[in-house]
Amino acid sequence: MSASSTWSRRDGRRWTRGDPLAARDRLTRALRLWRGSPYTEFSALPPLVDEAARLEQVGLNAVESCALALGTEVRLTRSANVSSGT
Repeated sequence: MSASSTWSRRDGRRWTRGDPLAARDRLTRALRLWRGSPYTEFSALPPLVDEAARLEQVGLNAVESCALALGTEVRLTRSANVSSGT
């Protein structure tokens, strides 16, 4: 498995720094497609157990990144409101 094939926390932080609103939208759309634990029907096959654990971590990192993007959006909104006096 290459480093580029795994969604990491570092990837999420980098994404949310660039354009947190776009990152939040993309991550929200991706997470809507996520359904339960991956490969549960193949839990007796050791190679897929490892892959399922990796994919679970990828999903958790995506959730964390989405929350980070949402927090950034809230801070940006508050800053804009303070700047505009509303």
